[in-house]
Amino acid sequence: MRYLIPIITLIPALATASPIGKAKISSNLPAKDGHALELITDGKLDTYYQTKGKTKPGDWIQLSFPEALPTGKNLRVHTGISGSEDFFNGAVLEASSDGNSWKKIAVERAALIDSKIPANTTHLRLLATEANGHHIAVREIEFTDAASPVLIQKGTATLEGKTFQLSLATNLEGNEDLKPRFDEMAALYFDLWPQLVSILGSPLDDTYVDVDIHYRASMKYPAYADKSYIVISADHLRKNKADTIGVFVHELTHVIQHYPNYKPHWFIEGVADYTRYKLNPVEDNWKKRHRANIDLNKPLGAYWSSAAFLLYLEETYKKEIVKPVSIEVRNGTYTDDIWKKITGKELKQLTEEYKNSGWKIQS
Repeated sequence: MRYLIPIITLIPALATASPIGKAKISSNLPAKDGHALELITDGKLDTYYQTKGKTKPGDWIQLSFPEALPTGKNLRVHTGISGSEDFFNGAVLEASSDGNSWKKIAVERAALIDSKIPANTTHLRLLATEANGHHIAVREIEFTDAASPVLIQKGTATLEGKTFQLSLATNLEGNEDLKPRFDEMAALYFDLWPQLVSILGSPLDDTYVDVDIHYRASMKYPAYADKSYIVISADHLRKNKADTIGVFVHELTHVIQHYPNYKPHWFIEGVADYTRYKLNPVEDNWKKRHRANIDLNKPLGAYWSSAAFLLYLEETYKKEIVKPVSIEVRNGTYTDDIWKKITGKELKQLTEEYKNSGWKIQS
């Protein structure tokens, strides 16, 4: 079950009479030179406040007003700079009538916050809820009636008798033509999530359910994932429309993995291509090309080379391979000993056996 929260387009600059311009702005985060706090209320989307260092939960930006803001008006907060990761990816907007007692009124999704102003609001606070390994930028805080560039599709998934509320969001500002690609990803998300959780053995109480998709104009690779967000090359999507679902499955796998570190690299990336091969419902060129090109000499080479190795182990030993290993990686307890526990053979034995197997995927 799913439903769409419509939202889209660019935002005009603030009128100078806006009460936002009367705010006294403060923060516990020092500003980077040339990107002062005051720039978040200058009515321009091409200027921005930027923090000097990394952010942590509890960091804040506060706006205090001489009188209550107009009730019911739509407030929008633009975070992040186009082509960069400097959005919060974990922030809430809070309102207060006295600057002491705060109420959460909205959550950042896809580098944007939208909220109606509650009655008697004289203070607003942007509060970080997640640690970030980079600085943060806020482009503008404004009142606007313009449609939002953010699309959020919501739905549910049932797993182990429990129902989970899921959502997939994206910000289409400057990339409105990619809406059909987002729609493709959103159409599969609610079916993919429980399958990935089951394959990886991810804990139901500690797996991201709300995922954001961001775009960069171009990158050296099609996409990457970090925490609960995926960044995709807009150029890649435009030139390779048929690759949309495959890229999404691979990166969503990383979101669900949520491992404490990137080791063993070969397994982590191998699993992402393993799920791409198994869960993409489309028999695309990627599948055909990789099925016909298996390098038996690189079982620990990551990506498809390791995905094929995992498929071989499943077929040969008739046991779950990915799930028990994934659980150990997630728990931070992985060692190569796990392979002998599962198959009765050391990892080195398995790789040598694979190299000499002549194995192929049967079409």
